[in-house]
Amino acid sequence: MKTHAKLMAAVVLLSVLALVVFFSSPGSTGRTRKIYEIQPEITVPDYRTDATRAIDAYERLMDRHMDLTETLLHRTDRDTRALFGKLDSIEAKINSLSARIADIEKTLKIDKSSPPEPATKAP
Repeated sequence: MKTHAKLMAAVVLLSVLALVVFFSSPGSTGRTRKIYEIQPEITVPDYRTDATRAIDAYERLMDRHMDLTETLLHRTDRDTRALFGKLDSIEAKINSLSARIADIEKTLKIDKSSPPEPATKAP
């Protein structure tokens, strides 16, 4: 009977192990392994040489220089226009004064052809 009990224990043990193996496999219960395809988008920056970096830096510098030059030219143009406006105003005032002096000379009958004699200093 001991042999029969040992044999029965071995059969039960083997059947439990078989059931464990059977249920642990993915296809045994109708479940199948799902395969997911992943395509990562990893980009590596372009390799840049020192010359390329220097050229890019020079282009940025030239862009800044051109912007600054354009700004200064606009300011110069604005200032020049303001200056010409003031000069035109001064010219109009001088013409007005010249006309007034001409009227005074005409009224006082002053001859414009001979300049006045400078006053001499006494020694």
